[in-house]
Amino acid sequence: MSEEVKEIDLKLKLKEQWYCDYCGGVIQSDKDGMLEWDSYLQESEKRYSADNFRIVHHRGVKNCRPSHADDYLADGHLHWYTGSHGLSELLAIQSRHTLDTIKFHKIIRRLHVDYFEEAVRYLPLALEDGHHDIDPYEVGDISENDLKWLIKKYGKSKE
Repeated sequence: MSEEVKEIDLKLKLKEQWYCDYCGGVIQSDKDGMLEWDSYLQESEKRYSADNFRIVHHRGVKNCRPSHADDYLADGHLHWYTGSHGLSELLAIQSRHTLDTIKFHKIIRRLHVDYFEEAVRYLPLALEDGHHDIDPYEVGDISENDLKWLIKKYGKSKE
């Protein structure tokens, strides 16, 4: 997979558009989306937990929120978590909450790593084809060349 990939047909604008985790549609900009997660106080540790991070449409754009979502909902406008200031905000969430680091790092990659948001949708297809070397530890640490390769190889098959 590490061969240089020169031309790829992208469906998303890098770090400007995302897929909604609820409806699957494209979120056109960070102003049109929200970052949500479930949060509750852990009495034993006197800390808040954070789990089930998801990127969804802003309510003003489309109501992409399950009915039970408000029970333990924490959220913020997506543009609060993009750019360098947004990365700092995400790291602050990590330092203040008990969370699954691997799942949380996937959200960081979706928001901040070129090609990741689009390419990660094709990873299951690559794994089915036996390309287990792309993400051997299943933590989302995929090289830029491999991300581009995933888009080039599998992007057209998802149209």
